[in-house]
Formats: sequence, C-alpha cells, structure tokens
Amino acid sequence: MNKNKKRKIYVHIGPPKTGTSAIQKFLTEHSAEMIEYGVFYPTHSIDSNGISSGNLLELFTRDSSGNLNFSDEKFDKLLSRFDCSNCEILLLSSEFFFKNAFKISEKIADASFIAYVRNPVELIESAYNQSVKRHGNTKKLKVVQDLNTHTLTVLERTINKVGRDKFILRAYGEAEFENGNIVDDFLSCIGVSGCKHLVAKNVVNPSYCFEALEFKRWLNQYNMEEVSSLIDETLQVYEGDSNYSLLSESSFLIYREQAVDYLTQYNTRLVVDNLDKLIQRISNDQPKVHRSQDDELTSLRDMKKYIRNYSEFLYIRICQLLYKHSHLPAFESVNVSEFIGSYTIDIIGRDIRLSKLLLSRTSIRFKVRYIKELISSRLKGDKHYYRKWAVGNQQVKGANQLKTRLGISDDINNLSLLIELSNFSMLNDNFNFSYFLLNEALAIDSTNEHVISMIFEVESKLKKIPKEKN
Repeated sequence: MNKNKKRKIYVHIGPPKTGTSAIQKFLTEHSAEMIEYGVFYPTHSIDSNGISSGNLLELFTRDSSGNLNFSDEKFDKLLSRFDCSNCEILLLSSEFFFKNAFKISEKIADASFIAYVRNPVELIESAYNQSVKRHGNTKKLKVVQDLNTHTLTVLERTINKVGRDKFILRAYGEAEFENGNIVDDFLSCIGVSGCKHLVAKNVVNPSYCFEALEFKRWLNQYNMEEVSSLIDETLQVYEGDSNYSLLSESSFLIYREQAVDYLTQYNTRLVVDNLDKLIQRISNDQPKVHRSQDDELTSLRDMKKYIRNYSEFLYIRICQLLYKHSHLPAFESVNVSEFIGSYTIDIIGRDIRLSKLLLSRTSIRFKVRYIKELISSRLKGDKHYYRKWAVGNQQVKGANQLKTRLGISDDINNLSLLIELSNFSMLNDNFNFSYFLLNEALAIDSTNEHVISMIFEVESKLKKIPKEKN
C-alpha cells in the first residue's frame, strides 16, 4: 500500500432487497479490474443464481450457538492482504453487516458505511417474494393497516448509534441511480467512475413472476431441498406476468400516502442523496394490476406445462419427491393430483433414458451429477439403482424416536422397522407410503432380496390402480 495516501475502508451493509447481489457479483467478477482503480475487494463464492453472503467471513466467526463475533485475527490478516495489494480503498460488502454495523464501527473506527433507502411499498412485495423463493414460505401475503417500515427503522437506529457522519446514504431506484444502474451508482459512492464498459445490465436474483411465485409457494409444502436450486433456475427464466401486484388498489393508495409521509420525515432527519426525487416518483406511482392468490390451480397448470416442456427430467423428479409425501394430508390435495396427473410411481420410478436426459434443457450440473451416479451404480453392479435414486440418499426421519416412543428394543434395526411399517401400510391399502418406506429400506441395504421382492409386489398393486387422465 502507498503509505503517502491515507487508506479508506468502505463497508456496504445493504440493507436486504437493495441490489446487494448485483453489486457483489460485479465486484467478485471484476476484482482484478477494481485493483486497477485502487479498490481491493476480497473475492468470495457466489451460487448459480449470483447469491452469496459476501465478505461476512472476512470479519466474523460463528460460535457454537450460531452467533456472529468480530474476529480481530481475521481483520488483521485482511489488512495485511490489503497492504500487499497496494490499493487505497478496502471495500467490503454483506447484508449480514446490516445488523452488525455497530460492532464493526467499534473495531474499525475509520470505516465508512454505505446503505440504500428503498420505497417501503416495494419492499413489502419484494421481501415477500424472497420469503417464498428462498425461505419456504407457504402463506399468502398478509396486508395490514399500517405500512411496514421496519427495515428503514432499524437502519435509522444503527445510523444514530454509529453516527450520521459515518454513513453514505443513497436512494434506491433505477430513475435515481447514477447512469440508471445500481453498480455505477454504488461505485460513485467510493469515487470510482469510468467502469461503465464493465457493468452488465443483467438482473441478479430477480423476483419471481406471479405464476412462478404461486407455484413455488405451493411446492414449499413439500421437501424439495435436493432439487431446490434446479427448481429456482427453472422458475427464474419463466416469462409470466411480472407487472403485477399482490396489493389491491385501495391498499396500494393507502400505503403510497404513508410511504411519502414517512420518507419525507426520514429525509428531514437523515438527508439521503436523491431521496427527494424518489419521494416525488412514489407520489406519482399508479397501482399495478392486482393478482389474487386464491386461484392456485390455474398457476399450477401453467407451471406444470412449462416445467414438462423445459425439463421433463426435473418434472419427473418433482413427481417422485411428491410421492415421498404420500403419507401426509397435503398429498391428497387436488393440486397434487393435477400436477402428477397419470404419472403413477411405477412410471416415474422407471430409469430415464440417458439420451433423453442429455437432450433435455436440464442444467449441465444436474446432468453431470446424474451421469456420475449412474456410472458409479453400474460399476457396483446395482441393478436397482433407479429405485435408490428415485427417493434420494436421506433415510426416513424419526425411526429412532419412533422406537423409543413405542418401547422397541435397539436390537430391532431400522431396516426391520421400515419393512414392518411397509407391511402395515400395504395391509391398509396405502401403497404409496409403503413404496416410499421400501425405497428408504433399499437405501440402507441395496442387496436385500426381501425388500426388492416387496417393491415389485407394491409396484404390481400400483399398476392396478386406475390412472387419472392428464
């Protein structure tokens, strides 16, 4: 580092839903170019959708309870790397810093913080969309009388605690951004310009369109963890209704008035760059077309058709995972029947032709994973590989707890327990759940002839069940 120039440390804290993913993706992909501009940004991993925790672990560690603690050791190592970079600016970004800014200010006295202020009406729907998309929310958007301004309230408390002079505050909105772009606007905060040729216009972590949102909200009832990233990739590119609102016109108008009043007072107290322009734009905003969340079935039909055309491989996998929940009341819903249609277990459990997989639009990562597992199974001589694959690698949950509650000796192993539970399910004509239990038993012992024979018996029963028409 050039000792003749004073170092500058900028810490970007978000808040959530203010373009953080786009900023971090750009900085990580162009870290070498940033060094040429005198900016040192520690790179970090980014998932397939451009999402990450940013530079969180450059400053913090987690204790056994999951709490974040500032690490002096990590910060010292970071400063050494910064010095070696010969840059003048150390730049860090993470939404996890949002609620830990005061801790950082105590440890890094000369740090400046960057935060964005977004229209709270937009935040309501954006945050809800994210809760469905990433956090398994199954509930409809709840509209209350008063506008939710929690994020901005927390930001103001943090600013008052750390000091207004430590913050660079910017209005969030395409019309308010430098060059109409969040990345250009962000770089202007640290005095960097001339990067326009590097900034792409693609959107990172976009909200789902209405049809994709409602489909994902329904699907969140079931455990789809092993294909969650594949589902997300597929839904992200679905071109449905994106110009909609979950707020009724009357709710929107009430919220709009509350937002203008709140932000006007907010700007008086804190003075945010371009917030006056944002307030003016909000006051002129008109309500979008309201979409009701009561008609799940219509969206489900659209998404079923889309997923089958986009990747039948993924469609079959979702059907397989839905069958794993056949013991739950939710499985009996009309939505499940609509999505699965005539795909009974004996059909979807069938080995998928490799040529069909390779020609599908399923992601390369998923194809590689399947092919590796297929080759591995063939080398082991496992003739029943597809059945193991059809239910995943996790064994049925709660077996040990069940034995404890029923007072069953530990001498009775989980394999035996699963077989007996499967027999019980068959006796009560619940062949779906019996099939699921047997596949889990097969995952424990793939060579057990008794389990294999029972699977064929259950499959023969399922074939006799009348199939529904698509």
